[in-house]
Amino acid sequence: MNFYTSSYTEEVGPGLSGNGVGIQYFSMNSETYEITLSHSNETINPGYFTLNQKNQKLYTFQERLQNLGPRLLCFQTNAGQLDLVCSLEIDGGLPCHISHIDKYNCLIVSCYQTGNFLKYDLDENGIPLACSQNIKYSGGSINKDRQEGAHGHLSHYDQAHDLLLLTDLGNDKIYSLKYLLGYFEQFTELSLPAGGGPRHLIQHPNGSYCFVCNEMKGEISILKWQDKAWQWVKNVSVMTQEHHNEASASAIKLSKEGGFIYCGVRKTNSISVLHFDDVKEVLCLIEEVPTLGITPRDFEISPDGSMLIVGNQDSASMISFAIDQHTGKLQLIEKVDGIRSICCVKFE
Repeated sequence: MNFYTSSYTEEVGPGLSGNGVGIQYFSMNSETYEITLSHSNETINPGYFTLNQKNQKLYTFQERLQNLGPRLLCFQTNAGQLDLVCSLEIDGGLPCHISHIDKYNCLIVSCYQTGNFLKYDLDENGIPLACSQNIKYSGGSINKDRQEGAHGHLSHYDQAHDLLLLTDLGNDKIYSLKYLLGYFEQFTELSLPAGGGPRHLIQHPNGSYCFVCNEMKGEISILKWQDKAWQWVKNVSVMTQEHHNEASASAIKLSKEGGFIYCGVRKTNSISVLHFDDVKEVLCLIEEVPTLGITPRDFEISPDGSMLIVGNQDSASMISFAIDQHTGKLQLIEKVDGIRSICCVKFE
């Protein structure tokens, strides 16, 4: 099992900086689970990234303020070695997430600073073309320090209902868009409890539920598909510690069968493990597992569901855990030091 990480190499904004390398490629021994660095690719401030296995491409961006001219980057991949094949302008600031929608052969880039989402179509070789759509939002919510305007944070393709879902941390909203004649058009919008700050979203394998990680309140919003739209059901806390609206929840991931949810919490430097019963519609916190480092910004579950890898952004460390397939609980395997400023992890 091989995987990539990206890392911040310079200041992103006030309070967020890094001294990483760029993009790194690791191999893992399938028997001992020992992690070995195979390749390092120096790249300026790559944030989240996504992979296109069919065309052997890796897509990322420079996470920079708008006045610094962030770029969308496309790399050809070859067993962990990367060759830059395309660099395009991003009409926005602080891009923070990117997704690849295979059905519509395009990329969606979410911009935190400017609150917009950009669509880039791909050619027959998987190389992005100039931006074809700029989806803009405005507004704000009750937390005036963090929600003074729209803050795009993630896009997710809901295959079960053929919808593009967008999370807006600044507006406390989830937008659903339909694809019509080459463009994504607004279908519905869903308001979540004010002040939560929806950051990332995952979907249950049965297609009927989504789980939204709310960054500021450290809560997961359960969404259910009913009456031909996504509806809010309830919020469940991922923490037992008081945090005064500074939970700083980060990534959220789901086990293969959908029974266990994992949520990173930067306030407590831990991964919260929760169990979801889709029959009773109950989500319960099982445990909070320390990541043995500072700022678990991102983590990923291996394709076979057997392990979880966490990047501790501010302590130059990466942690691997084994996942108990019956209980969902995590057991420490290895701590790897010296991997600086990790902000995204993805298995090949």
